[in-house]
Amino acid sequence: MPERRWILLAEDNDDDASLVSRGFRGFSDRAELVRARDGIEAIEIMASRAESPPAVALLDLKMPRMGGIEVLNFMRRHTRLSCVPVVVLTSSDEPGDVRAAQEGGCTAYLTKPVDFESYMTLVDATMRFWLSSRTT
Repeated sequence: MPERRWILLAEDNDDDASLVSRGFRGFSDRAELVRARDGIEAIEIMASRAESPPAVALLDLKMPRMGGIEVLNFMRRHTRLSCVPVVVLTSSDEPGDVRAAQEGGCTAYLTKPVDFESYMTLVDATMRFWLSSRTT
């Protein structure tokens, strides 16, 4: 039996993590959402699940200890993680952050909406795309 798919959420803000988790509920039968509170914890989680990389990684950029760009760079350097889709989900729309994420090989760069309904719509669309259209 194949291992259950999982999604990595690297997010230090409890409110944002709660919103993503709430938006994910409708997809919990398809995958498990696993949260890391910073980049170091994200890498530790991926290492502890070495037999099965995440179906997709959702990375915030500004986190303590290690930010999303550093996690992205780590993933792209490691063969087992290099093909994992990485969606940067951040409040930053700074051109330098967007450029760094794109140069690091992110799959998508999404700016967190400020209102609840837009946030839920974004999470729903993201989960629907990565869990419905991908077979791996």
